[in-house]
Amino acid sequence: AKVHISPKCFHNRLDQRGLADFANALLTVVMNSYSKLCALFNNSVYAELTAKLGLNDIILIDGTEINVRETLSKEYDCKGKYHAGLKLHVAFSLKKQSIEYISLTAAVDSERAQVIPENYHNTLFIMDAGYMGRELEERIVNSGNHFLIKGKVNSCAKVIYAHDDHGKLISSCFGCKVSDLPLKHNIRRRVDMIADENGRQLRIIRAKNRSRDDDSEVFAYLRTSLPRSNA
Repeated sequence: AKVHISPKCFHNRLDQRGLADFANALLTVVMNSYSKLCALFNNSVYAELTAKLGLNDIILIDGTEINVRETLSKEYDCKGKYHAGLKLHVAFSLKKQSIEYISLTAAVDSERAQVIPENYHNTLFIMDAGYMGRELEERIVNSGNHFLIKGKVNSCAKVIYAHDDHGKLISSCFGCKVSDLPLKHNIRRRVDMIADENGRQLRIIRAKNRSRDDDSEVFAYLRTSLPRSNA
């Protein structure tokens, strides 16, 4: 005969201390093995990159949603592609080739709240468009660090001045919105801009999106606090 077990039983079991201790021990073994594996690879590329940029480290941060049973939607609300879910946040150090920290939150919690620049100094944080926001960018800069965040196409920022790959000024961009640059006839041209975004000067780089074909007019917009001399 079929036996129906309520999802709440599993939920209560997950709350028990013994399971948390087991998970911690298991993750410790996995992370130690992973660290030893990474040590076998040559890390000179990352060392050269951090030295060139004058950085102590480069940390990649991203989050992903984890689906849970739909019957748990009250406990684990989710506004994403699932009815109920959690969100896993991971920070990965390129210099150390290891995970810096992991956090698990409700799927509706802010990704930006899981970035902890105050624990680092002179470190570049690289994130996707979900982390874009003035408050986080200012927290990173004020804590003595840098950011490189994928921006959105519909940016309202206006160009103060712009340079091409060779450092030449592109006067046709001056005063234009970042989202409306008059350069679509030259789709392979990178544009390095200082733009005004609601009274704040911000460096934005427009580059060809390499995931698309050569004739595509799709660009990536990168927001960064790194000065041009370090790029």
